[in-house]
Amino acid sequence: MRFSKIVYLICCLAVLMIFSSARIASGEESAVQSSREEESNAKVLDNPVPITVEFRDTDIKDVLRSIAEICQVNIVSADNVKGKITISLKEVKLKDALEAILSVNKYAWRPQGEKIIIVEALPALTTKFIQLKYAEAAKMK
Repeated sequence: MRFSKIVYLICCLAVLMIFSSARIASGEESAVQSSREEESNAKVLDNPVPITVEFRDTDIKDVLRSIAEICQVNIVSADNVKGKITISLKEVKLKDALEAILSVNKYAWRPQGEKIIIVEALPALTTKFIQLKYAEAAKMK
């Protein structure tokens, strides 16, 4: 009886070791994938050549398309990204150009892998403190 308990414990330990090593390996794989994404994001935005562009009353999607061609990057925007813009940029970095073009029309951008994604900017959140009088804490939940 005692021998069977020892064998049972050894088997349980072996199974635990197998599962924990598989979990560690998958964790290492996700960490490697995460660092690859960060490197890829940096590569997309790391354009050493300054951009010089001038547009007058041009659709924002056409402006983004032109910048994507100039900088050799992939820019993805949703259908709701629209508007016209007049802009003149001389010798600016890709990041600064995107900020200037998109912030005017209340859009934002974020790198994602090998792409730059254009999204609607979220409104700024504000916090207000209101002092309550004649209120019970239990009723305010």
